[in-house]
Order: sequence, then structure tokens, then C-alpha cells
Amino acid sequence: MPTKSTITYEDLRHERRVEFAFEGLYWYDLVSRAYYQQQEVINYMNNQERNASYYDSTTNTYQLSESYVAPGTGVAEATAKSLRLPIADTDQSKNPNLKPDSNGNIQTVAYEFGEKEVTAQSKNPNLKPDSNGNIQTVAYEFGEKEVTAEELFN
Repeated sequence: MPTKSTITYEDLRHERRVEFAFEGLYWYDLVSRAYYQQQEVINYMNNQERNASYYDSTTNTYQLSESYVAPGTGVAEATAKSLRLPIADTDQSKNPNLKPDSNGNIQTVAYEFGEKEVTAQSKNPNLKPDSNGNIQTVAYEFGEKEVTAEELFN
């Protein structure tokens, strides 16, 4: 393998593809990259030559079909929606706010603090923020005797 003086993004992408393909993780790598480079991932997926070749037994090679038209026979076009993993049915049944609408979007709901969150601060004065909004940290005090590892395991 020739020595490289510089490494490009394409070199890194190819290395990740080869490494993750055999581990079954490349799809998840694309999904994670799509969080911050969504259009780049969509373009990458749509510009692959999927279902484009056939095996030529006379030359023992794969050949690109002359009639190939992107994205390929039986291959759906990648969109932003195809990069989102679905929310499990069990989670949707526990929380109806997680069910998507007819467009596939999940409605955002403002969180309202209940009695439990409010009373926790009122019961413990260390949880109340000071005038700058910071909560004071309190040092933990150990008891009279510290336990050694030997005492724990014997």
C-alpha cells in the first residue's frame, strides 16, 4: 500500500465504510453523520451505483450495465425521512405524545414541572439556586472509620 502524505475526508469515509461494513455498523455511521451533514449523506446515498452491475462469467468480473439509470432498479431514493429510525411501538403506546402525525412528525410538548420537582427543592435548601442561579455543592463527609478493600472483601 502506498504511503500517503495527506489524508482526505474521502480517505476517512472509505476506511470507515470498509471497517464498519464487516461489523454491520455502516448504516448507523451514515445515520449519525446525517445529524450534522444531512444533505451530504443523502447525496452520497443517492449517487451510489446500487443494483447497477452484473457478473460477467466470461471475464470473471462485474460490469456496469449500459442501461443503468440512477438510483437503480428497485432502489428507493434516499430522503431525510429515511435517515430517521422509528420510535418503538411499546414506547408510543406508553406515551401517546411520541406518535407521529400523518406527515410523520412528532409534536413537541412543553414540559410542566409537577409537585414532586417543586417540593424536592423546598425540602432540601441545598437544591435552591442562589441569586446567580447556581446550586451550591456540598462536600460529602465520611464517617469516623474508612473501610479498606481488604475489609470489604474478607
